[in-house]
Amino acid sequence: MVNWTSLLVAIGLCLSTYAAVIVPGATWTDMSGNVIQAHGGGFLKVGSTFYWYGEDKAHNSGLFRAVSCYTSTDLVSWTRQNDALTPQSNTMISTSNIVERPKVIFNKKNSEYVMWFHSDSSNYGAAMVGVATAKSPCGPYTYKGSWRPLGAESRDMGLFQEG
Repeated sequence: MVNWTSLLVAIGLCLSTYAAVIVPGATWTDMSGNVIQAHGGGFLKVGSTFYWYGEDKAHNSGLFRAVSCYTSTDLVSWTRQNDALTPQSNTMISTSNIVERPKVIFNKKNSEYVMWFHSDSSNYGAAMVGVATAKSPCGPYTYKGSWRPLGAESRDMGLFQEG
């Protein structure tokens, strides 16, 4: 005779240990079932948590809406936390400008998270780097400014932190 309790426990254990998978070409959704909005993004690991920062393009526009922050412990299942960086009127991160390619590092010297990003005008004529800081990985980040390093244009970028 089948021991139904044992069978149900075994099925439950199998389901709970089933690994989530990434399906190439499929729309990637977060744990709430919403399409992940983290375009042109960057990753940071703090402890056992991974943070994914990216451009929110849900509004189908190149103009700035937000830099989103997602978290995961397995790099497959992501939870949207909040908007890490949001538009600020009359600055280079207003809704009439462009913020792309956000990357975050941790500054041990002052215990702050530092977000670097491509900051630009709507016609891509400004070509600057922007910086914002926060006390926690998902912010909220405080905009510090945008400029051209050494007077040179800055667009798509990578970010490396030694040590």
